[in-house]
Amino acid sequence: MNFRHLVFGLAVSLAMAGAAQAGTVNFTNLGTFTTPELVFSGGTVTGSANVNVLNFNGLGIVGGNRDLSVDSNEQIRFDFTAPAINVSYFAPNALNGDGNRTAGDRFIEIFGLGGVSVGVFAQTDVGNYLLSDLVGAAIITGFSLTADGLDGFVISQISFDTAPSEVPLPAAAPLFLAALAGAGLLGRRRRQA
Repeated sequence: MNFRHLVFGLAVSLAMAGAAQAGTVNFTNLGTFTTPELVFSGGTVTGSANVNVLNFNGLGIVGGNRDLSVDSNEQIRFDFTAPAINVSYFAPNALNGDGNRTAGDRFIEIFGLGGVSVGVFAQTDVGNYLLSDLVGAAIITGFSLTADGLDGFVISQISFDTAPSEVPLPAAAPLFLAALAGAGLLGRRRRQA
């Protein structure tokens, strides 16, 4: 192994230590059941009552006006096992239960590091919602959606990237320098022999 290979290998190792991982969770193909907590790869889903997992539909909350959706001031919460970025959710269906001109009225509260609220925002209708559009580059550890009044909505999918872990340079630098010194000594001994 030559010096260039060693330096390249160390650089790749340091870069991979902080790499982010992407995840998309589709809640429409899990079957039909209710549960107080739904565990998925990358986090958990809880609600103000049992989470209703509906095949081909998505997630709702048991109770309220309809078990098929999050409605009547019900709440659904998503918590990530590791800090996340680029978080989005897809709401394919929305209901207009209060008779105004919008469907699926809801409030989203986004939580950052330490579970601290980053902000509360009003949303409505159906579609894909990127939380970074609301909070910029903030790290997200979870978010909750609360139905506003009698309106309702369903969540069928979430996507997120695990935030890259920061490589502590003060700890990595001495290791890198020691490896360079060791490689230099090996090279020097070979030239002398």
